[in-house]
Amino acid sequence: MEPTISTVPACLRALVAAAERAVPPRIVRGREVPVTVVLGQPNVGQMDSDEMVLIAFTGEPGDPGVTSNRTQPQGVTAPDRESYDVICLATSWHGHDDQPLPVLDRTYEMVNALAAELAADGTLGGVVGRTRISTDQLVQVQTEQGAVALLRFTVHVEAFTRAY
Repeated sequence: MEPTISTVPACLRALVAAAERAVPPRIVRGREVPVTVVLGQPNVGQMDSDEMVLIAFTGEPGDPGVTSNRTQPQGVTAPDRESYDVICLATSWHGHDDQPLPVLDRTYEMVNALAAELAADGTLGGVVGRTRISTDQLVQVQTEQGAVALLRFTVHVEAFTRAY
């Protein structure tokens, strides 16, 4: 394996892939509507999506999406133990429906699917030592376009870097 100061880039790629695999599409009038999964802040074209999972984005442009800390175990010069939190968002909007429960249920369904994927392979294919969803915060709002549920959640990661 290549030496690296951080497993963050590989972990983010693996989290995006895990969300793309795990989160089921929504069925609307017998048609599958895929969930948009994005690394970081969505671009203008992606903002039209009714359902999104955003990896390493807090919802506020410019805020850190990942906070990392590296330490060395006592008496060991390498590798560093790396511990970090990846802030993620899941959101659902069903268009002109002011009922909060359907979007609330769907938002949690998306995060539950990712949590199940992480439970099945917490190492993300060997990229990191362990992952788990450690915290979440729910926001529900009524807009002119209908009810929206937004769940901000943290994926906590434990890993070891590879020595130079």
